[in-house]
Amino acid sequence: MPRRTKEEAAQTRRRILEAALDVFTEKGYSKTRFVDIAERIGLSKGAIYWHFKTKVDLLTAVIRHAEETYFDEVIGRRPDTLAELRKIVLGFARKMTEDKQLQKIEFFHHFQIEWSAELMTDVHKRLEALRGDPSEDFEQSLIHLQETGDLSPEVDVGKLALALVATWIGAMELALMKECAFEQFYEVMEFSFDTILGPHATRPKT
Repeated sequence: MPRRTKEEAAQTRRRILEAALDVFTEKGYSKTRFVDIAERIGLSKGAIYWHFKTKVDLLTAVIRHAEETYFDEVIGRRPDTLAELRKIVLGFARKMTEDKQLQKIEFFHHFQIEWSAELMTDVHKRLEALRGDPSEDFEQSLIHLQETGDLSPEVDVGKLALALVATWIGAMELALMKECAFEQFYEVMEFSFDTILGPHATRPKT
């Protein structure tokens, strides 16, 4: 019986996180109340508070749940060649163009959270304690490629990682604002990867 109760609690938590993402996306973070989420899935407001004491707790959990569902497949991987890294990055960019749920997650993160300096600091601190910094993780992948000899030892990997991450964020926001199609997002990232990282490869592209 305790095992079943634990599994039921985990299932309820997932339902809350999925409903919270939907309501956050529709209403915006600041306008969403716990009761809105509870009504969406037929729970009491108290049931939401049992799992999450504050809205910041819930926001952090929603972001982390999205990362576990979609982003953990790319975070922490250490490809041995630039070609392998290119395949991972562009594979995820392709997935972004096709998966509507993933696009909804990105829309919420970019446009439906009113990021104050305090909220951003608090949420980022909590997330880093759980999974580290994705930008730093990408930088570590580039450092690994320098160690394997596939990336020039002369290049500043910090600036290189920042350039590609900034390009990803900018292109993503343009696609979310429908300034360009999501298919173009993929094309931009393909062009950007080859333009930013290609010149620093120490081996010919195969």
